[in-house]
Amino acid sequence: MGPSGAGKTTFLTTLAGKAPHGITTGRVLINGKESSISQFKQIVGFVPQEDVMHRNLTVKENLQLSADMRLPRSTSAEGRARMVNDVVELLQLTDVRHTAIGDEEERGVSGGQRKRVNIGIEMVADPTVLFLDEPTSGLDSASSKAVCGALRHIADLGLTVVCVIHQPRYEIFKMFHDVLLLGKVPPPLLREWCGRVGGRFIWGRVKRRWVILRTWVFDVLSTSTPPTSSWTW
Repeated sequence: MGPSGAGKTTFLTTLAGKAPHGITTGRVLINGKESSISQFKQIVGFVPQEDVMHRNLTVKENLQLSADMRLPRSTSAEGRARMVNDVVELLQLTDVRHTAIGDEEERGVSGGQRKRVNIGIEMVADPTVLFLDEPTSGLDSASSKAVCGALRHIADLGLTVVCVIHQPRYEIFKMFHDVLLLGKVPPPLLREWCGRVGGRFIWGRVKRRWVILRTWVFDVLSTSTPPTSSWTW
């Protein structure tokens, strides 16, 4: 998480081995051992920010096509169909499974449902790690919550889910197990400012108005101005 221009997408695509530009430095440790994520591409899924799917096909047809193209040849037709049905149910797409995706000219599924289809296209390939670049981009708060709820359900099943989220609402923020904050503030200043919080990441009060501390942290990451003295903890 972090403000625009903090490098969230660059970091995610580099970590997922999807960044063809620039020079990559540093080390990637997998299970404590230095390795490259490209060695595990068969078990890694990547969901781009843009919805990439056939708009004239139905939800289930898009998922079935992805399963047919990406699952091992040893997977039977029954196994592929079972995987598609499981993903449809997991992502709560049962009611629209026979509805065409649609486009600007032809009405189809909603924006939130289309995002879940985009996730499902990777899920039917049976990944162990799933990277997502801003899966809530362009969605309203309710649709964003539904998409993140589906991701939390996926994580609860045992998959590792890594995604970029741009300043989520509090209910979405609470869904994550771990949060990495990126910002433009120099690390020494960030440590000094956040040190004033004293580890109490619950609530902050400014001039008798209660605000979520998450918002305060994002404000700090977005500016070069230190926290004001009006904050009390």
